Amino acid sequence: MREQQVGEYIAKKRREIGLTQDELGEKLGFTGKAVSKWERGLCFPDVDTIHALAGILHCKAENLINGSDIALLSSFKKTDTPIKIDEKSARAEDFGIEFSDSNCVVTPLIFGGNLEHTRSAVSGGLSAELLRNRKFVGMPNSMGCPLEWFCYGDKCYSMVGNAVVEGKNGHEIESVGSFTRHADLGYRMPRRYECNSWQITNFHDLAGFGQDEIFIQKDKEYEFRIVLHTDSAVNLLVKLTSRGGKKIYAEQSIFADTRDWQKYIINLTPTESDADAELRVEFKENTRIVVGVMALLPSDNFHGMRSDVIKELKNMNIKFLRWPGGNFAGEYNWFDGLLEVDMRAPSESHIAYLTQPHTLGYDFGEIGIDEFAALCREIGAEPSLTLNLTWNTPEENAAWVEYCNGDATTKFGKLRIDRGYSEPYNVKYWSLGNEAGYGHMEGDNTPEGYYFIAKANAEALLKKDKNIILCSSGFHPDEKWAKCANNKLSGLADWTAIHNYTNYPDYTYENIKEEYKKALSGVEENRSKIKTLRSLLNDDISISFDEWNCWYNWYRPSDVYTGIFAAKMFSMFIAEQAPSKLVASAVFQPVAEGCIEVGKDYAKLTPMGKVFSAFARHGGGKLIHASEKVTVTKTENKIVATFINDYYDSDKTFSLKTDKKIKEGKILVGEGIGPFTDFCEQKIESFSGEITLPPLSVALLILE
Repeated sequence: MREQQVGEYIAKKRREIGLTQDELGEKLGFTGKAVSKWERGLCFPDVDTIHALAGILHCKAENLINGSDIALLSSFKKTDTPIKIDEKSARAEDFGIEFSDSNCVVTPLIFGGNLEHTRSAVSGGLSAELLRNRKFVGMPNSMGCPLEWFCYGDKCYSMVGNAVVEGKNGHEIESVGSFTRHADLGYRMPRRYECNSWQITNFHDLAGFGQDEIFIQKDKEYEFRIVLHTDSAVNLLVKLTSRGGKKIYAEQSIFADTRDWQKYIINLTPTESDADAELRVEFKENTRIVVGVMALLPSDNFHGMRSDVIKELKNMNIKFLRWPGGNFAGEYNWFDGLLEVDMRAPSESHIAYLTQPHTLGYDFGEIGIDEFAALCREIGAEPSLTLNLTWNTPEENAAWVEYCNGDATTKFGKLRIDRGYSEPYNVKYWSLGNEAGYGHMEGDNTPEGYYFIAKANAEALLKKDKNIILCSSGFHPDEKWAKCANNKLSGLADWTAIHNYTNYPDYTYENIKEEYKKALSGVEENRSKIKTLRSLLNDDISISFDEWNCWYNWYRPSDVYTGIFAAKMFSMFIAEQAPSKLVASAVFQPVAEGCIEVGKDYAKLTPMGKVFSAFARHGGGKLIHASEKVTVTKTENKIVATFINDYYDSDKTFSLKTDKKIKEGKILVGEGIGPFTDFCEQKIESFSGEITLPPLSVALLILE
């Protein structure tokens, strides 16, 4: 292993100059124990330490990184296509791992993302739904209206029917009179106020209810759905209006006369655009209606999702999509997703500020397994599902595998086919829970307890499909978790997950440059965690880094820093794929929290999304060079090269000598550092073997 090779090289050089571990550590400002860890291959010195260490040991930094006195780039002459990389003005840390003689192919799974139901990733992000709190969760306001809604009329009486859902064990599954509900199977989570209905009674001339702050566009068709029952016949007038209802943009009527739940669907096409429109529903009959759910979304939606956001997911070239969490996986019951989308009960968050702070602490069930599978097929991504080990039994989780992958001879495979999905979803990757060992997740957070439940689930899942790949969880990197849980699952779970979020720059006007440089050290922090975990795991277990980003990036405007950070992360992941057995990674998360900015009427790639799209072109190529700033892969007919100039205020020149001709090329040039900054894209029309990048830029070259 490379860690041991580097460690042995450090020890060899230290002994050659006659220093003890304590003496070497003292010269560097470390303890002898830290030096001992380097020499045993448990971890690597960081980038800044490497230069000082190389000076003391009288060797080149690139040899120190490689763990050998052999020149790092000498093996380039052995490749099929003559390639030479020269980094003018390059510092020693620019050189990294050389793979020109290896068979390492960059797995597309490196270029993955999460689609967790959290904050604005679904509601306000991927979901096409325009209405807030469309299923009336929580407690009503002082006028008896659900939160986010209003009533009008002289004597309009409003009341929300509260349904306290406490799961089984003697508690009710759903409230009488509620249209939304949980599936009969698998619901045990102690949650509250999920299954509500809204009663509106007219005691005078007119009663109405509605919601404001709705963005509508001229001549765009919208589908409106309402599920209700009524005490007597009623004519509902449904309108899209200006604020206060003075101007009507579109209206349609609905006649209802049933005491049973009935769904009504109409289309509305506004004559004007309005960023602050209102939906209004009113009636004049003296009667009561009970509304179970409402919906308003563009008619051109894709399974309830925004087409423009899906287009950007395609533009990212995302190849691996993890769902439904993350933390939300512990709050999700997959059986609920088999209900019709309007019938699915909302789910209350275990810790609302973590997963559902933008939606009153609830998720509204807009995406289930069938919608997710359709999305993955549409964008060309491998689906990865995370199990709820706390609230679903091993048998129920195994049924999910059977539903996704089974044929007509199986109970749940037949159920999928009967629902109209004849082809299996072929979900290969399954996570055994999420972030076990952390206090924010429900269930047993000890490694021993996790091992017990994970083993039972793994065995049940593999009986349904022996070809799936399971990923264990844990508090990582941690020796006890690796020993008592992950390694004991060897033979059942081929992967182990690691998550880490690094610091975002703490900007002020005076310290932008210093904070930028300091924050970029988070890349090496992640590399160190990977290597530490690698040293703790059995050799037959691979690593999936399936959550990474800058901490709280989802609460900040996008900027060039996160683009440069992502570029260096992908370079690191690609370099560590072979030595650390890194098989997948997933940024947290593409939609509305890092890679795709979503507005009311637009979706666009952020700097991080643009970098993601560029580096994803390496997927499937043979790795022939990997360093901190340069990555080169090749297929049978083409060369893909990415270059990073992370210098704050100086240019950097690279040369790449090859007989291939340019097919495509671009430079993403950062306009500066700080909030709201972006990359400007410059096309590379010709290439003669040399490229100079301005500060804060990333380049992509494709040669044939």
